[in-house]
Amino acid sequence: MLKLHEDISALLQDAAEQAGEPAEVFAERLLLNALETDRWAIAEARIDEHERTGVAEDADVVFQRIRDRIRERLARKA
Repeated sequence: MLKLHEDISALLQDAAEQAGEPAEVFAERLLLNALETDRWAIAEARIDEHERTGVAEDADVVFQRIRDRIRERLARKA
């Protein structure tokens, strides 16, 4: 369970109401969309880097590093 700052929670609730969804469903959909978008951006960056340098990183390692960074940022905001 995530704890959200009061202001963020209010914005989320307002946006969910406008979308006609419960806040939890709306937030889950937003997070999944953001993660999927991030995956595409990372994949494209990896391809560009590989084309530029000829060096490739393991996708699982890269995604784990990103997940860790997101968790760290969320922990700092909590």
